[in-house]
Amino acid sequence: MKDQVIPDSNYISRFIKKSALDENGEPTAAAFILRKGYDNYLSIDWVDWLNKKTRNEEIIALSMIYNSRFNNITNSGIAVINTGSVKNNVLTKSEDQRQLVIKHLSDNKTYSGIFNYLHSDIDIPEIIAQSVEETRII
Repeated sequence: MKDQVIPDSNYISRFIKKSALDENGEPTAAAFILRKGYDNYLSIDWVDWLNKKTRNEEIIALSMIYNSRFNNITNSGIAVINTGSVKNNVLTKSEDQRQLVIKHLSDNKTYSGIFNYLHSDIDIPEIIAQSVEETRII
């Protein structure tokens, strides 16, 4: 349902351009920085909305979504993050104890967003990057 807050037990994903992956294939903070003058929230996808049985099935479905959304996804990544963990990490580790809001933005698709941080926040993208549980190169 559109504008539904994603439960803390669920997972979200973010497409990571190959330029925002480190030498070990893990996302850097650059993957989670809002683009000034363009982004009001961080675009993500609600993994559990896919209703797949395994992480591999989820990754395949997400790859198909990202392939239709972006050009040349080869050697890019899919970062998977637990919603509750990233919210707790940002709350406890950010300088101002920021409370993120993570919600679903589409009735018929996985498209979602992370809200309540700014282009000027330098600590939050790093904390989000540290909260990634798994990254798959596609």
